[in-house]
Amino acid sequence: MEKDSDYFDIIINGLALKFKLFTYDYILKELKDCEGIESVFSLELPEEKPFSGLKKIYLDSDGNEKYHFFAYIKFFEREDGKLFGIVGGKTNYPNPDISFDLISKKSQKQDNRISRIFLDMNAKFRYSRKVLIINHKPKLDKNSDNQQALFLETYVQRTFNLLDS
Repeated sequence: MEKDSDYFDIIINGLALKFKLFTYDYILKELKDCEGIESVFSLELPEEKPFSGLKKIYLDSDGNEKYHFFAYIKFFEREDGKLFGIVGGKTNYPNPDISFDLISKKSQKQDNRISRIFLDMNAKFRYSRKVLIINHKPKLDKNSDNQQALFLETYVQRTFNLLDS
């Protein structure tokens, strides 16, 4: 039987904590079974023009905005090819800011983004370009839309031990 999770040491300034992180397959299954989530689907974001495929998702058939904000999950790939959730975030369809950058050597001392520190310290792991997009109820006013996406971000972070973006 496939394991749904594994433990990883995350070390920040000498403090080591074990995080239980969940596999892509487990997270996808759990989210698809979650009442209240409108849709969840996987996108492979290419390096060039990574967000070009999002336009058709957030517009309805008349070209009106159906969603503005959404929650997402980023994954990292272990050396055996298995994907584990690492970041839960929220962004918007018109100007998404999902980033796969790592710590730059210039800003290393000021960088406090834990997922990037973890991947930087574990060269055998790398970000996957596969992202889960999580939508809530469509056609809300922007404030309600933003609040629901923020609520979904919080939910996935707490449920799957994901880090902030």
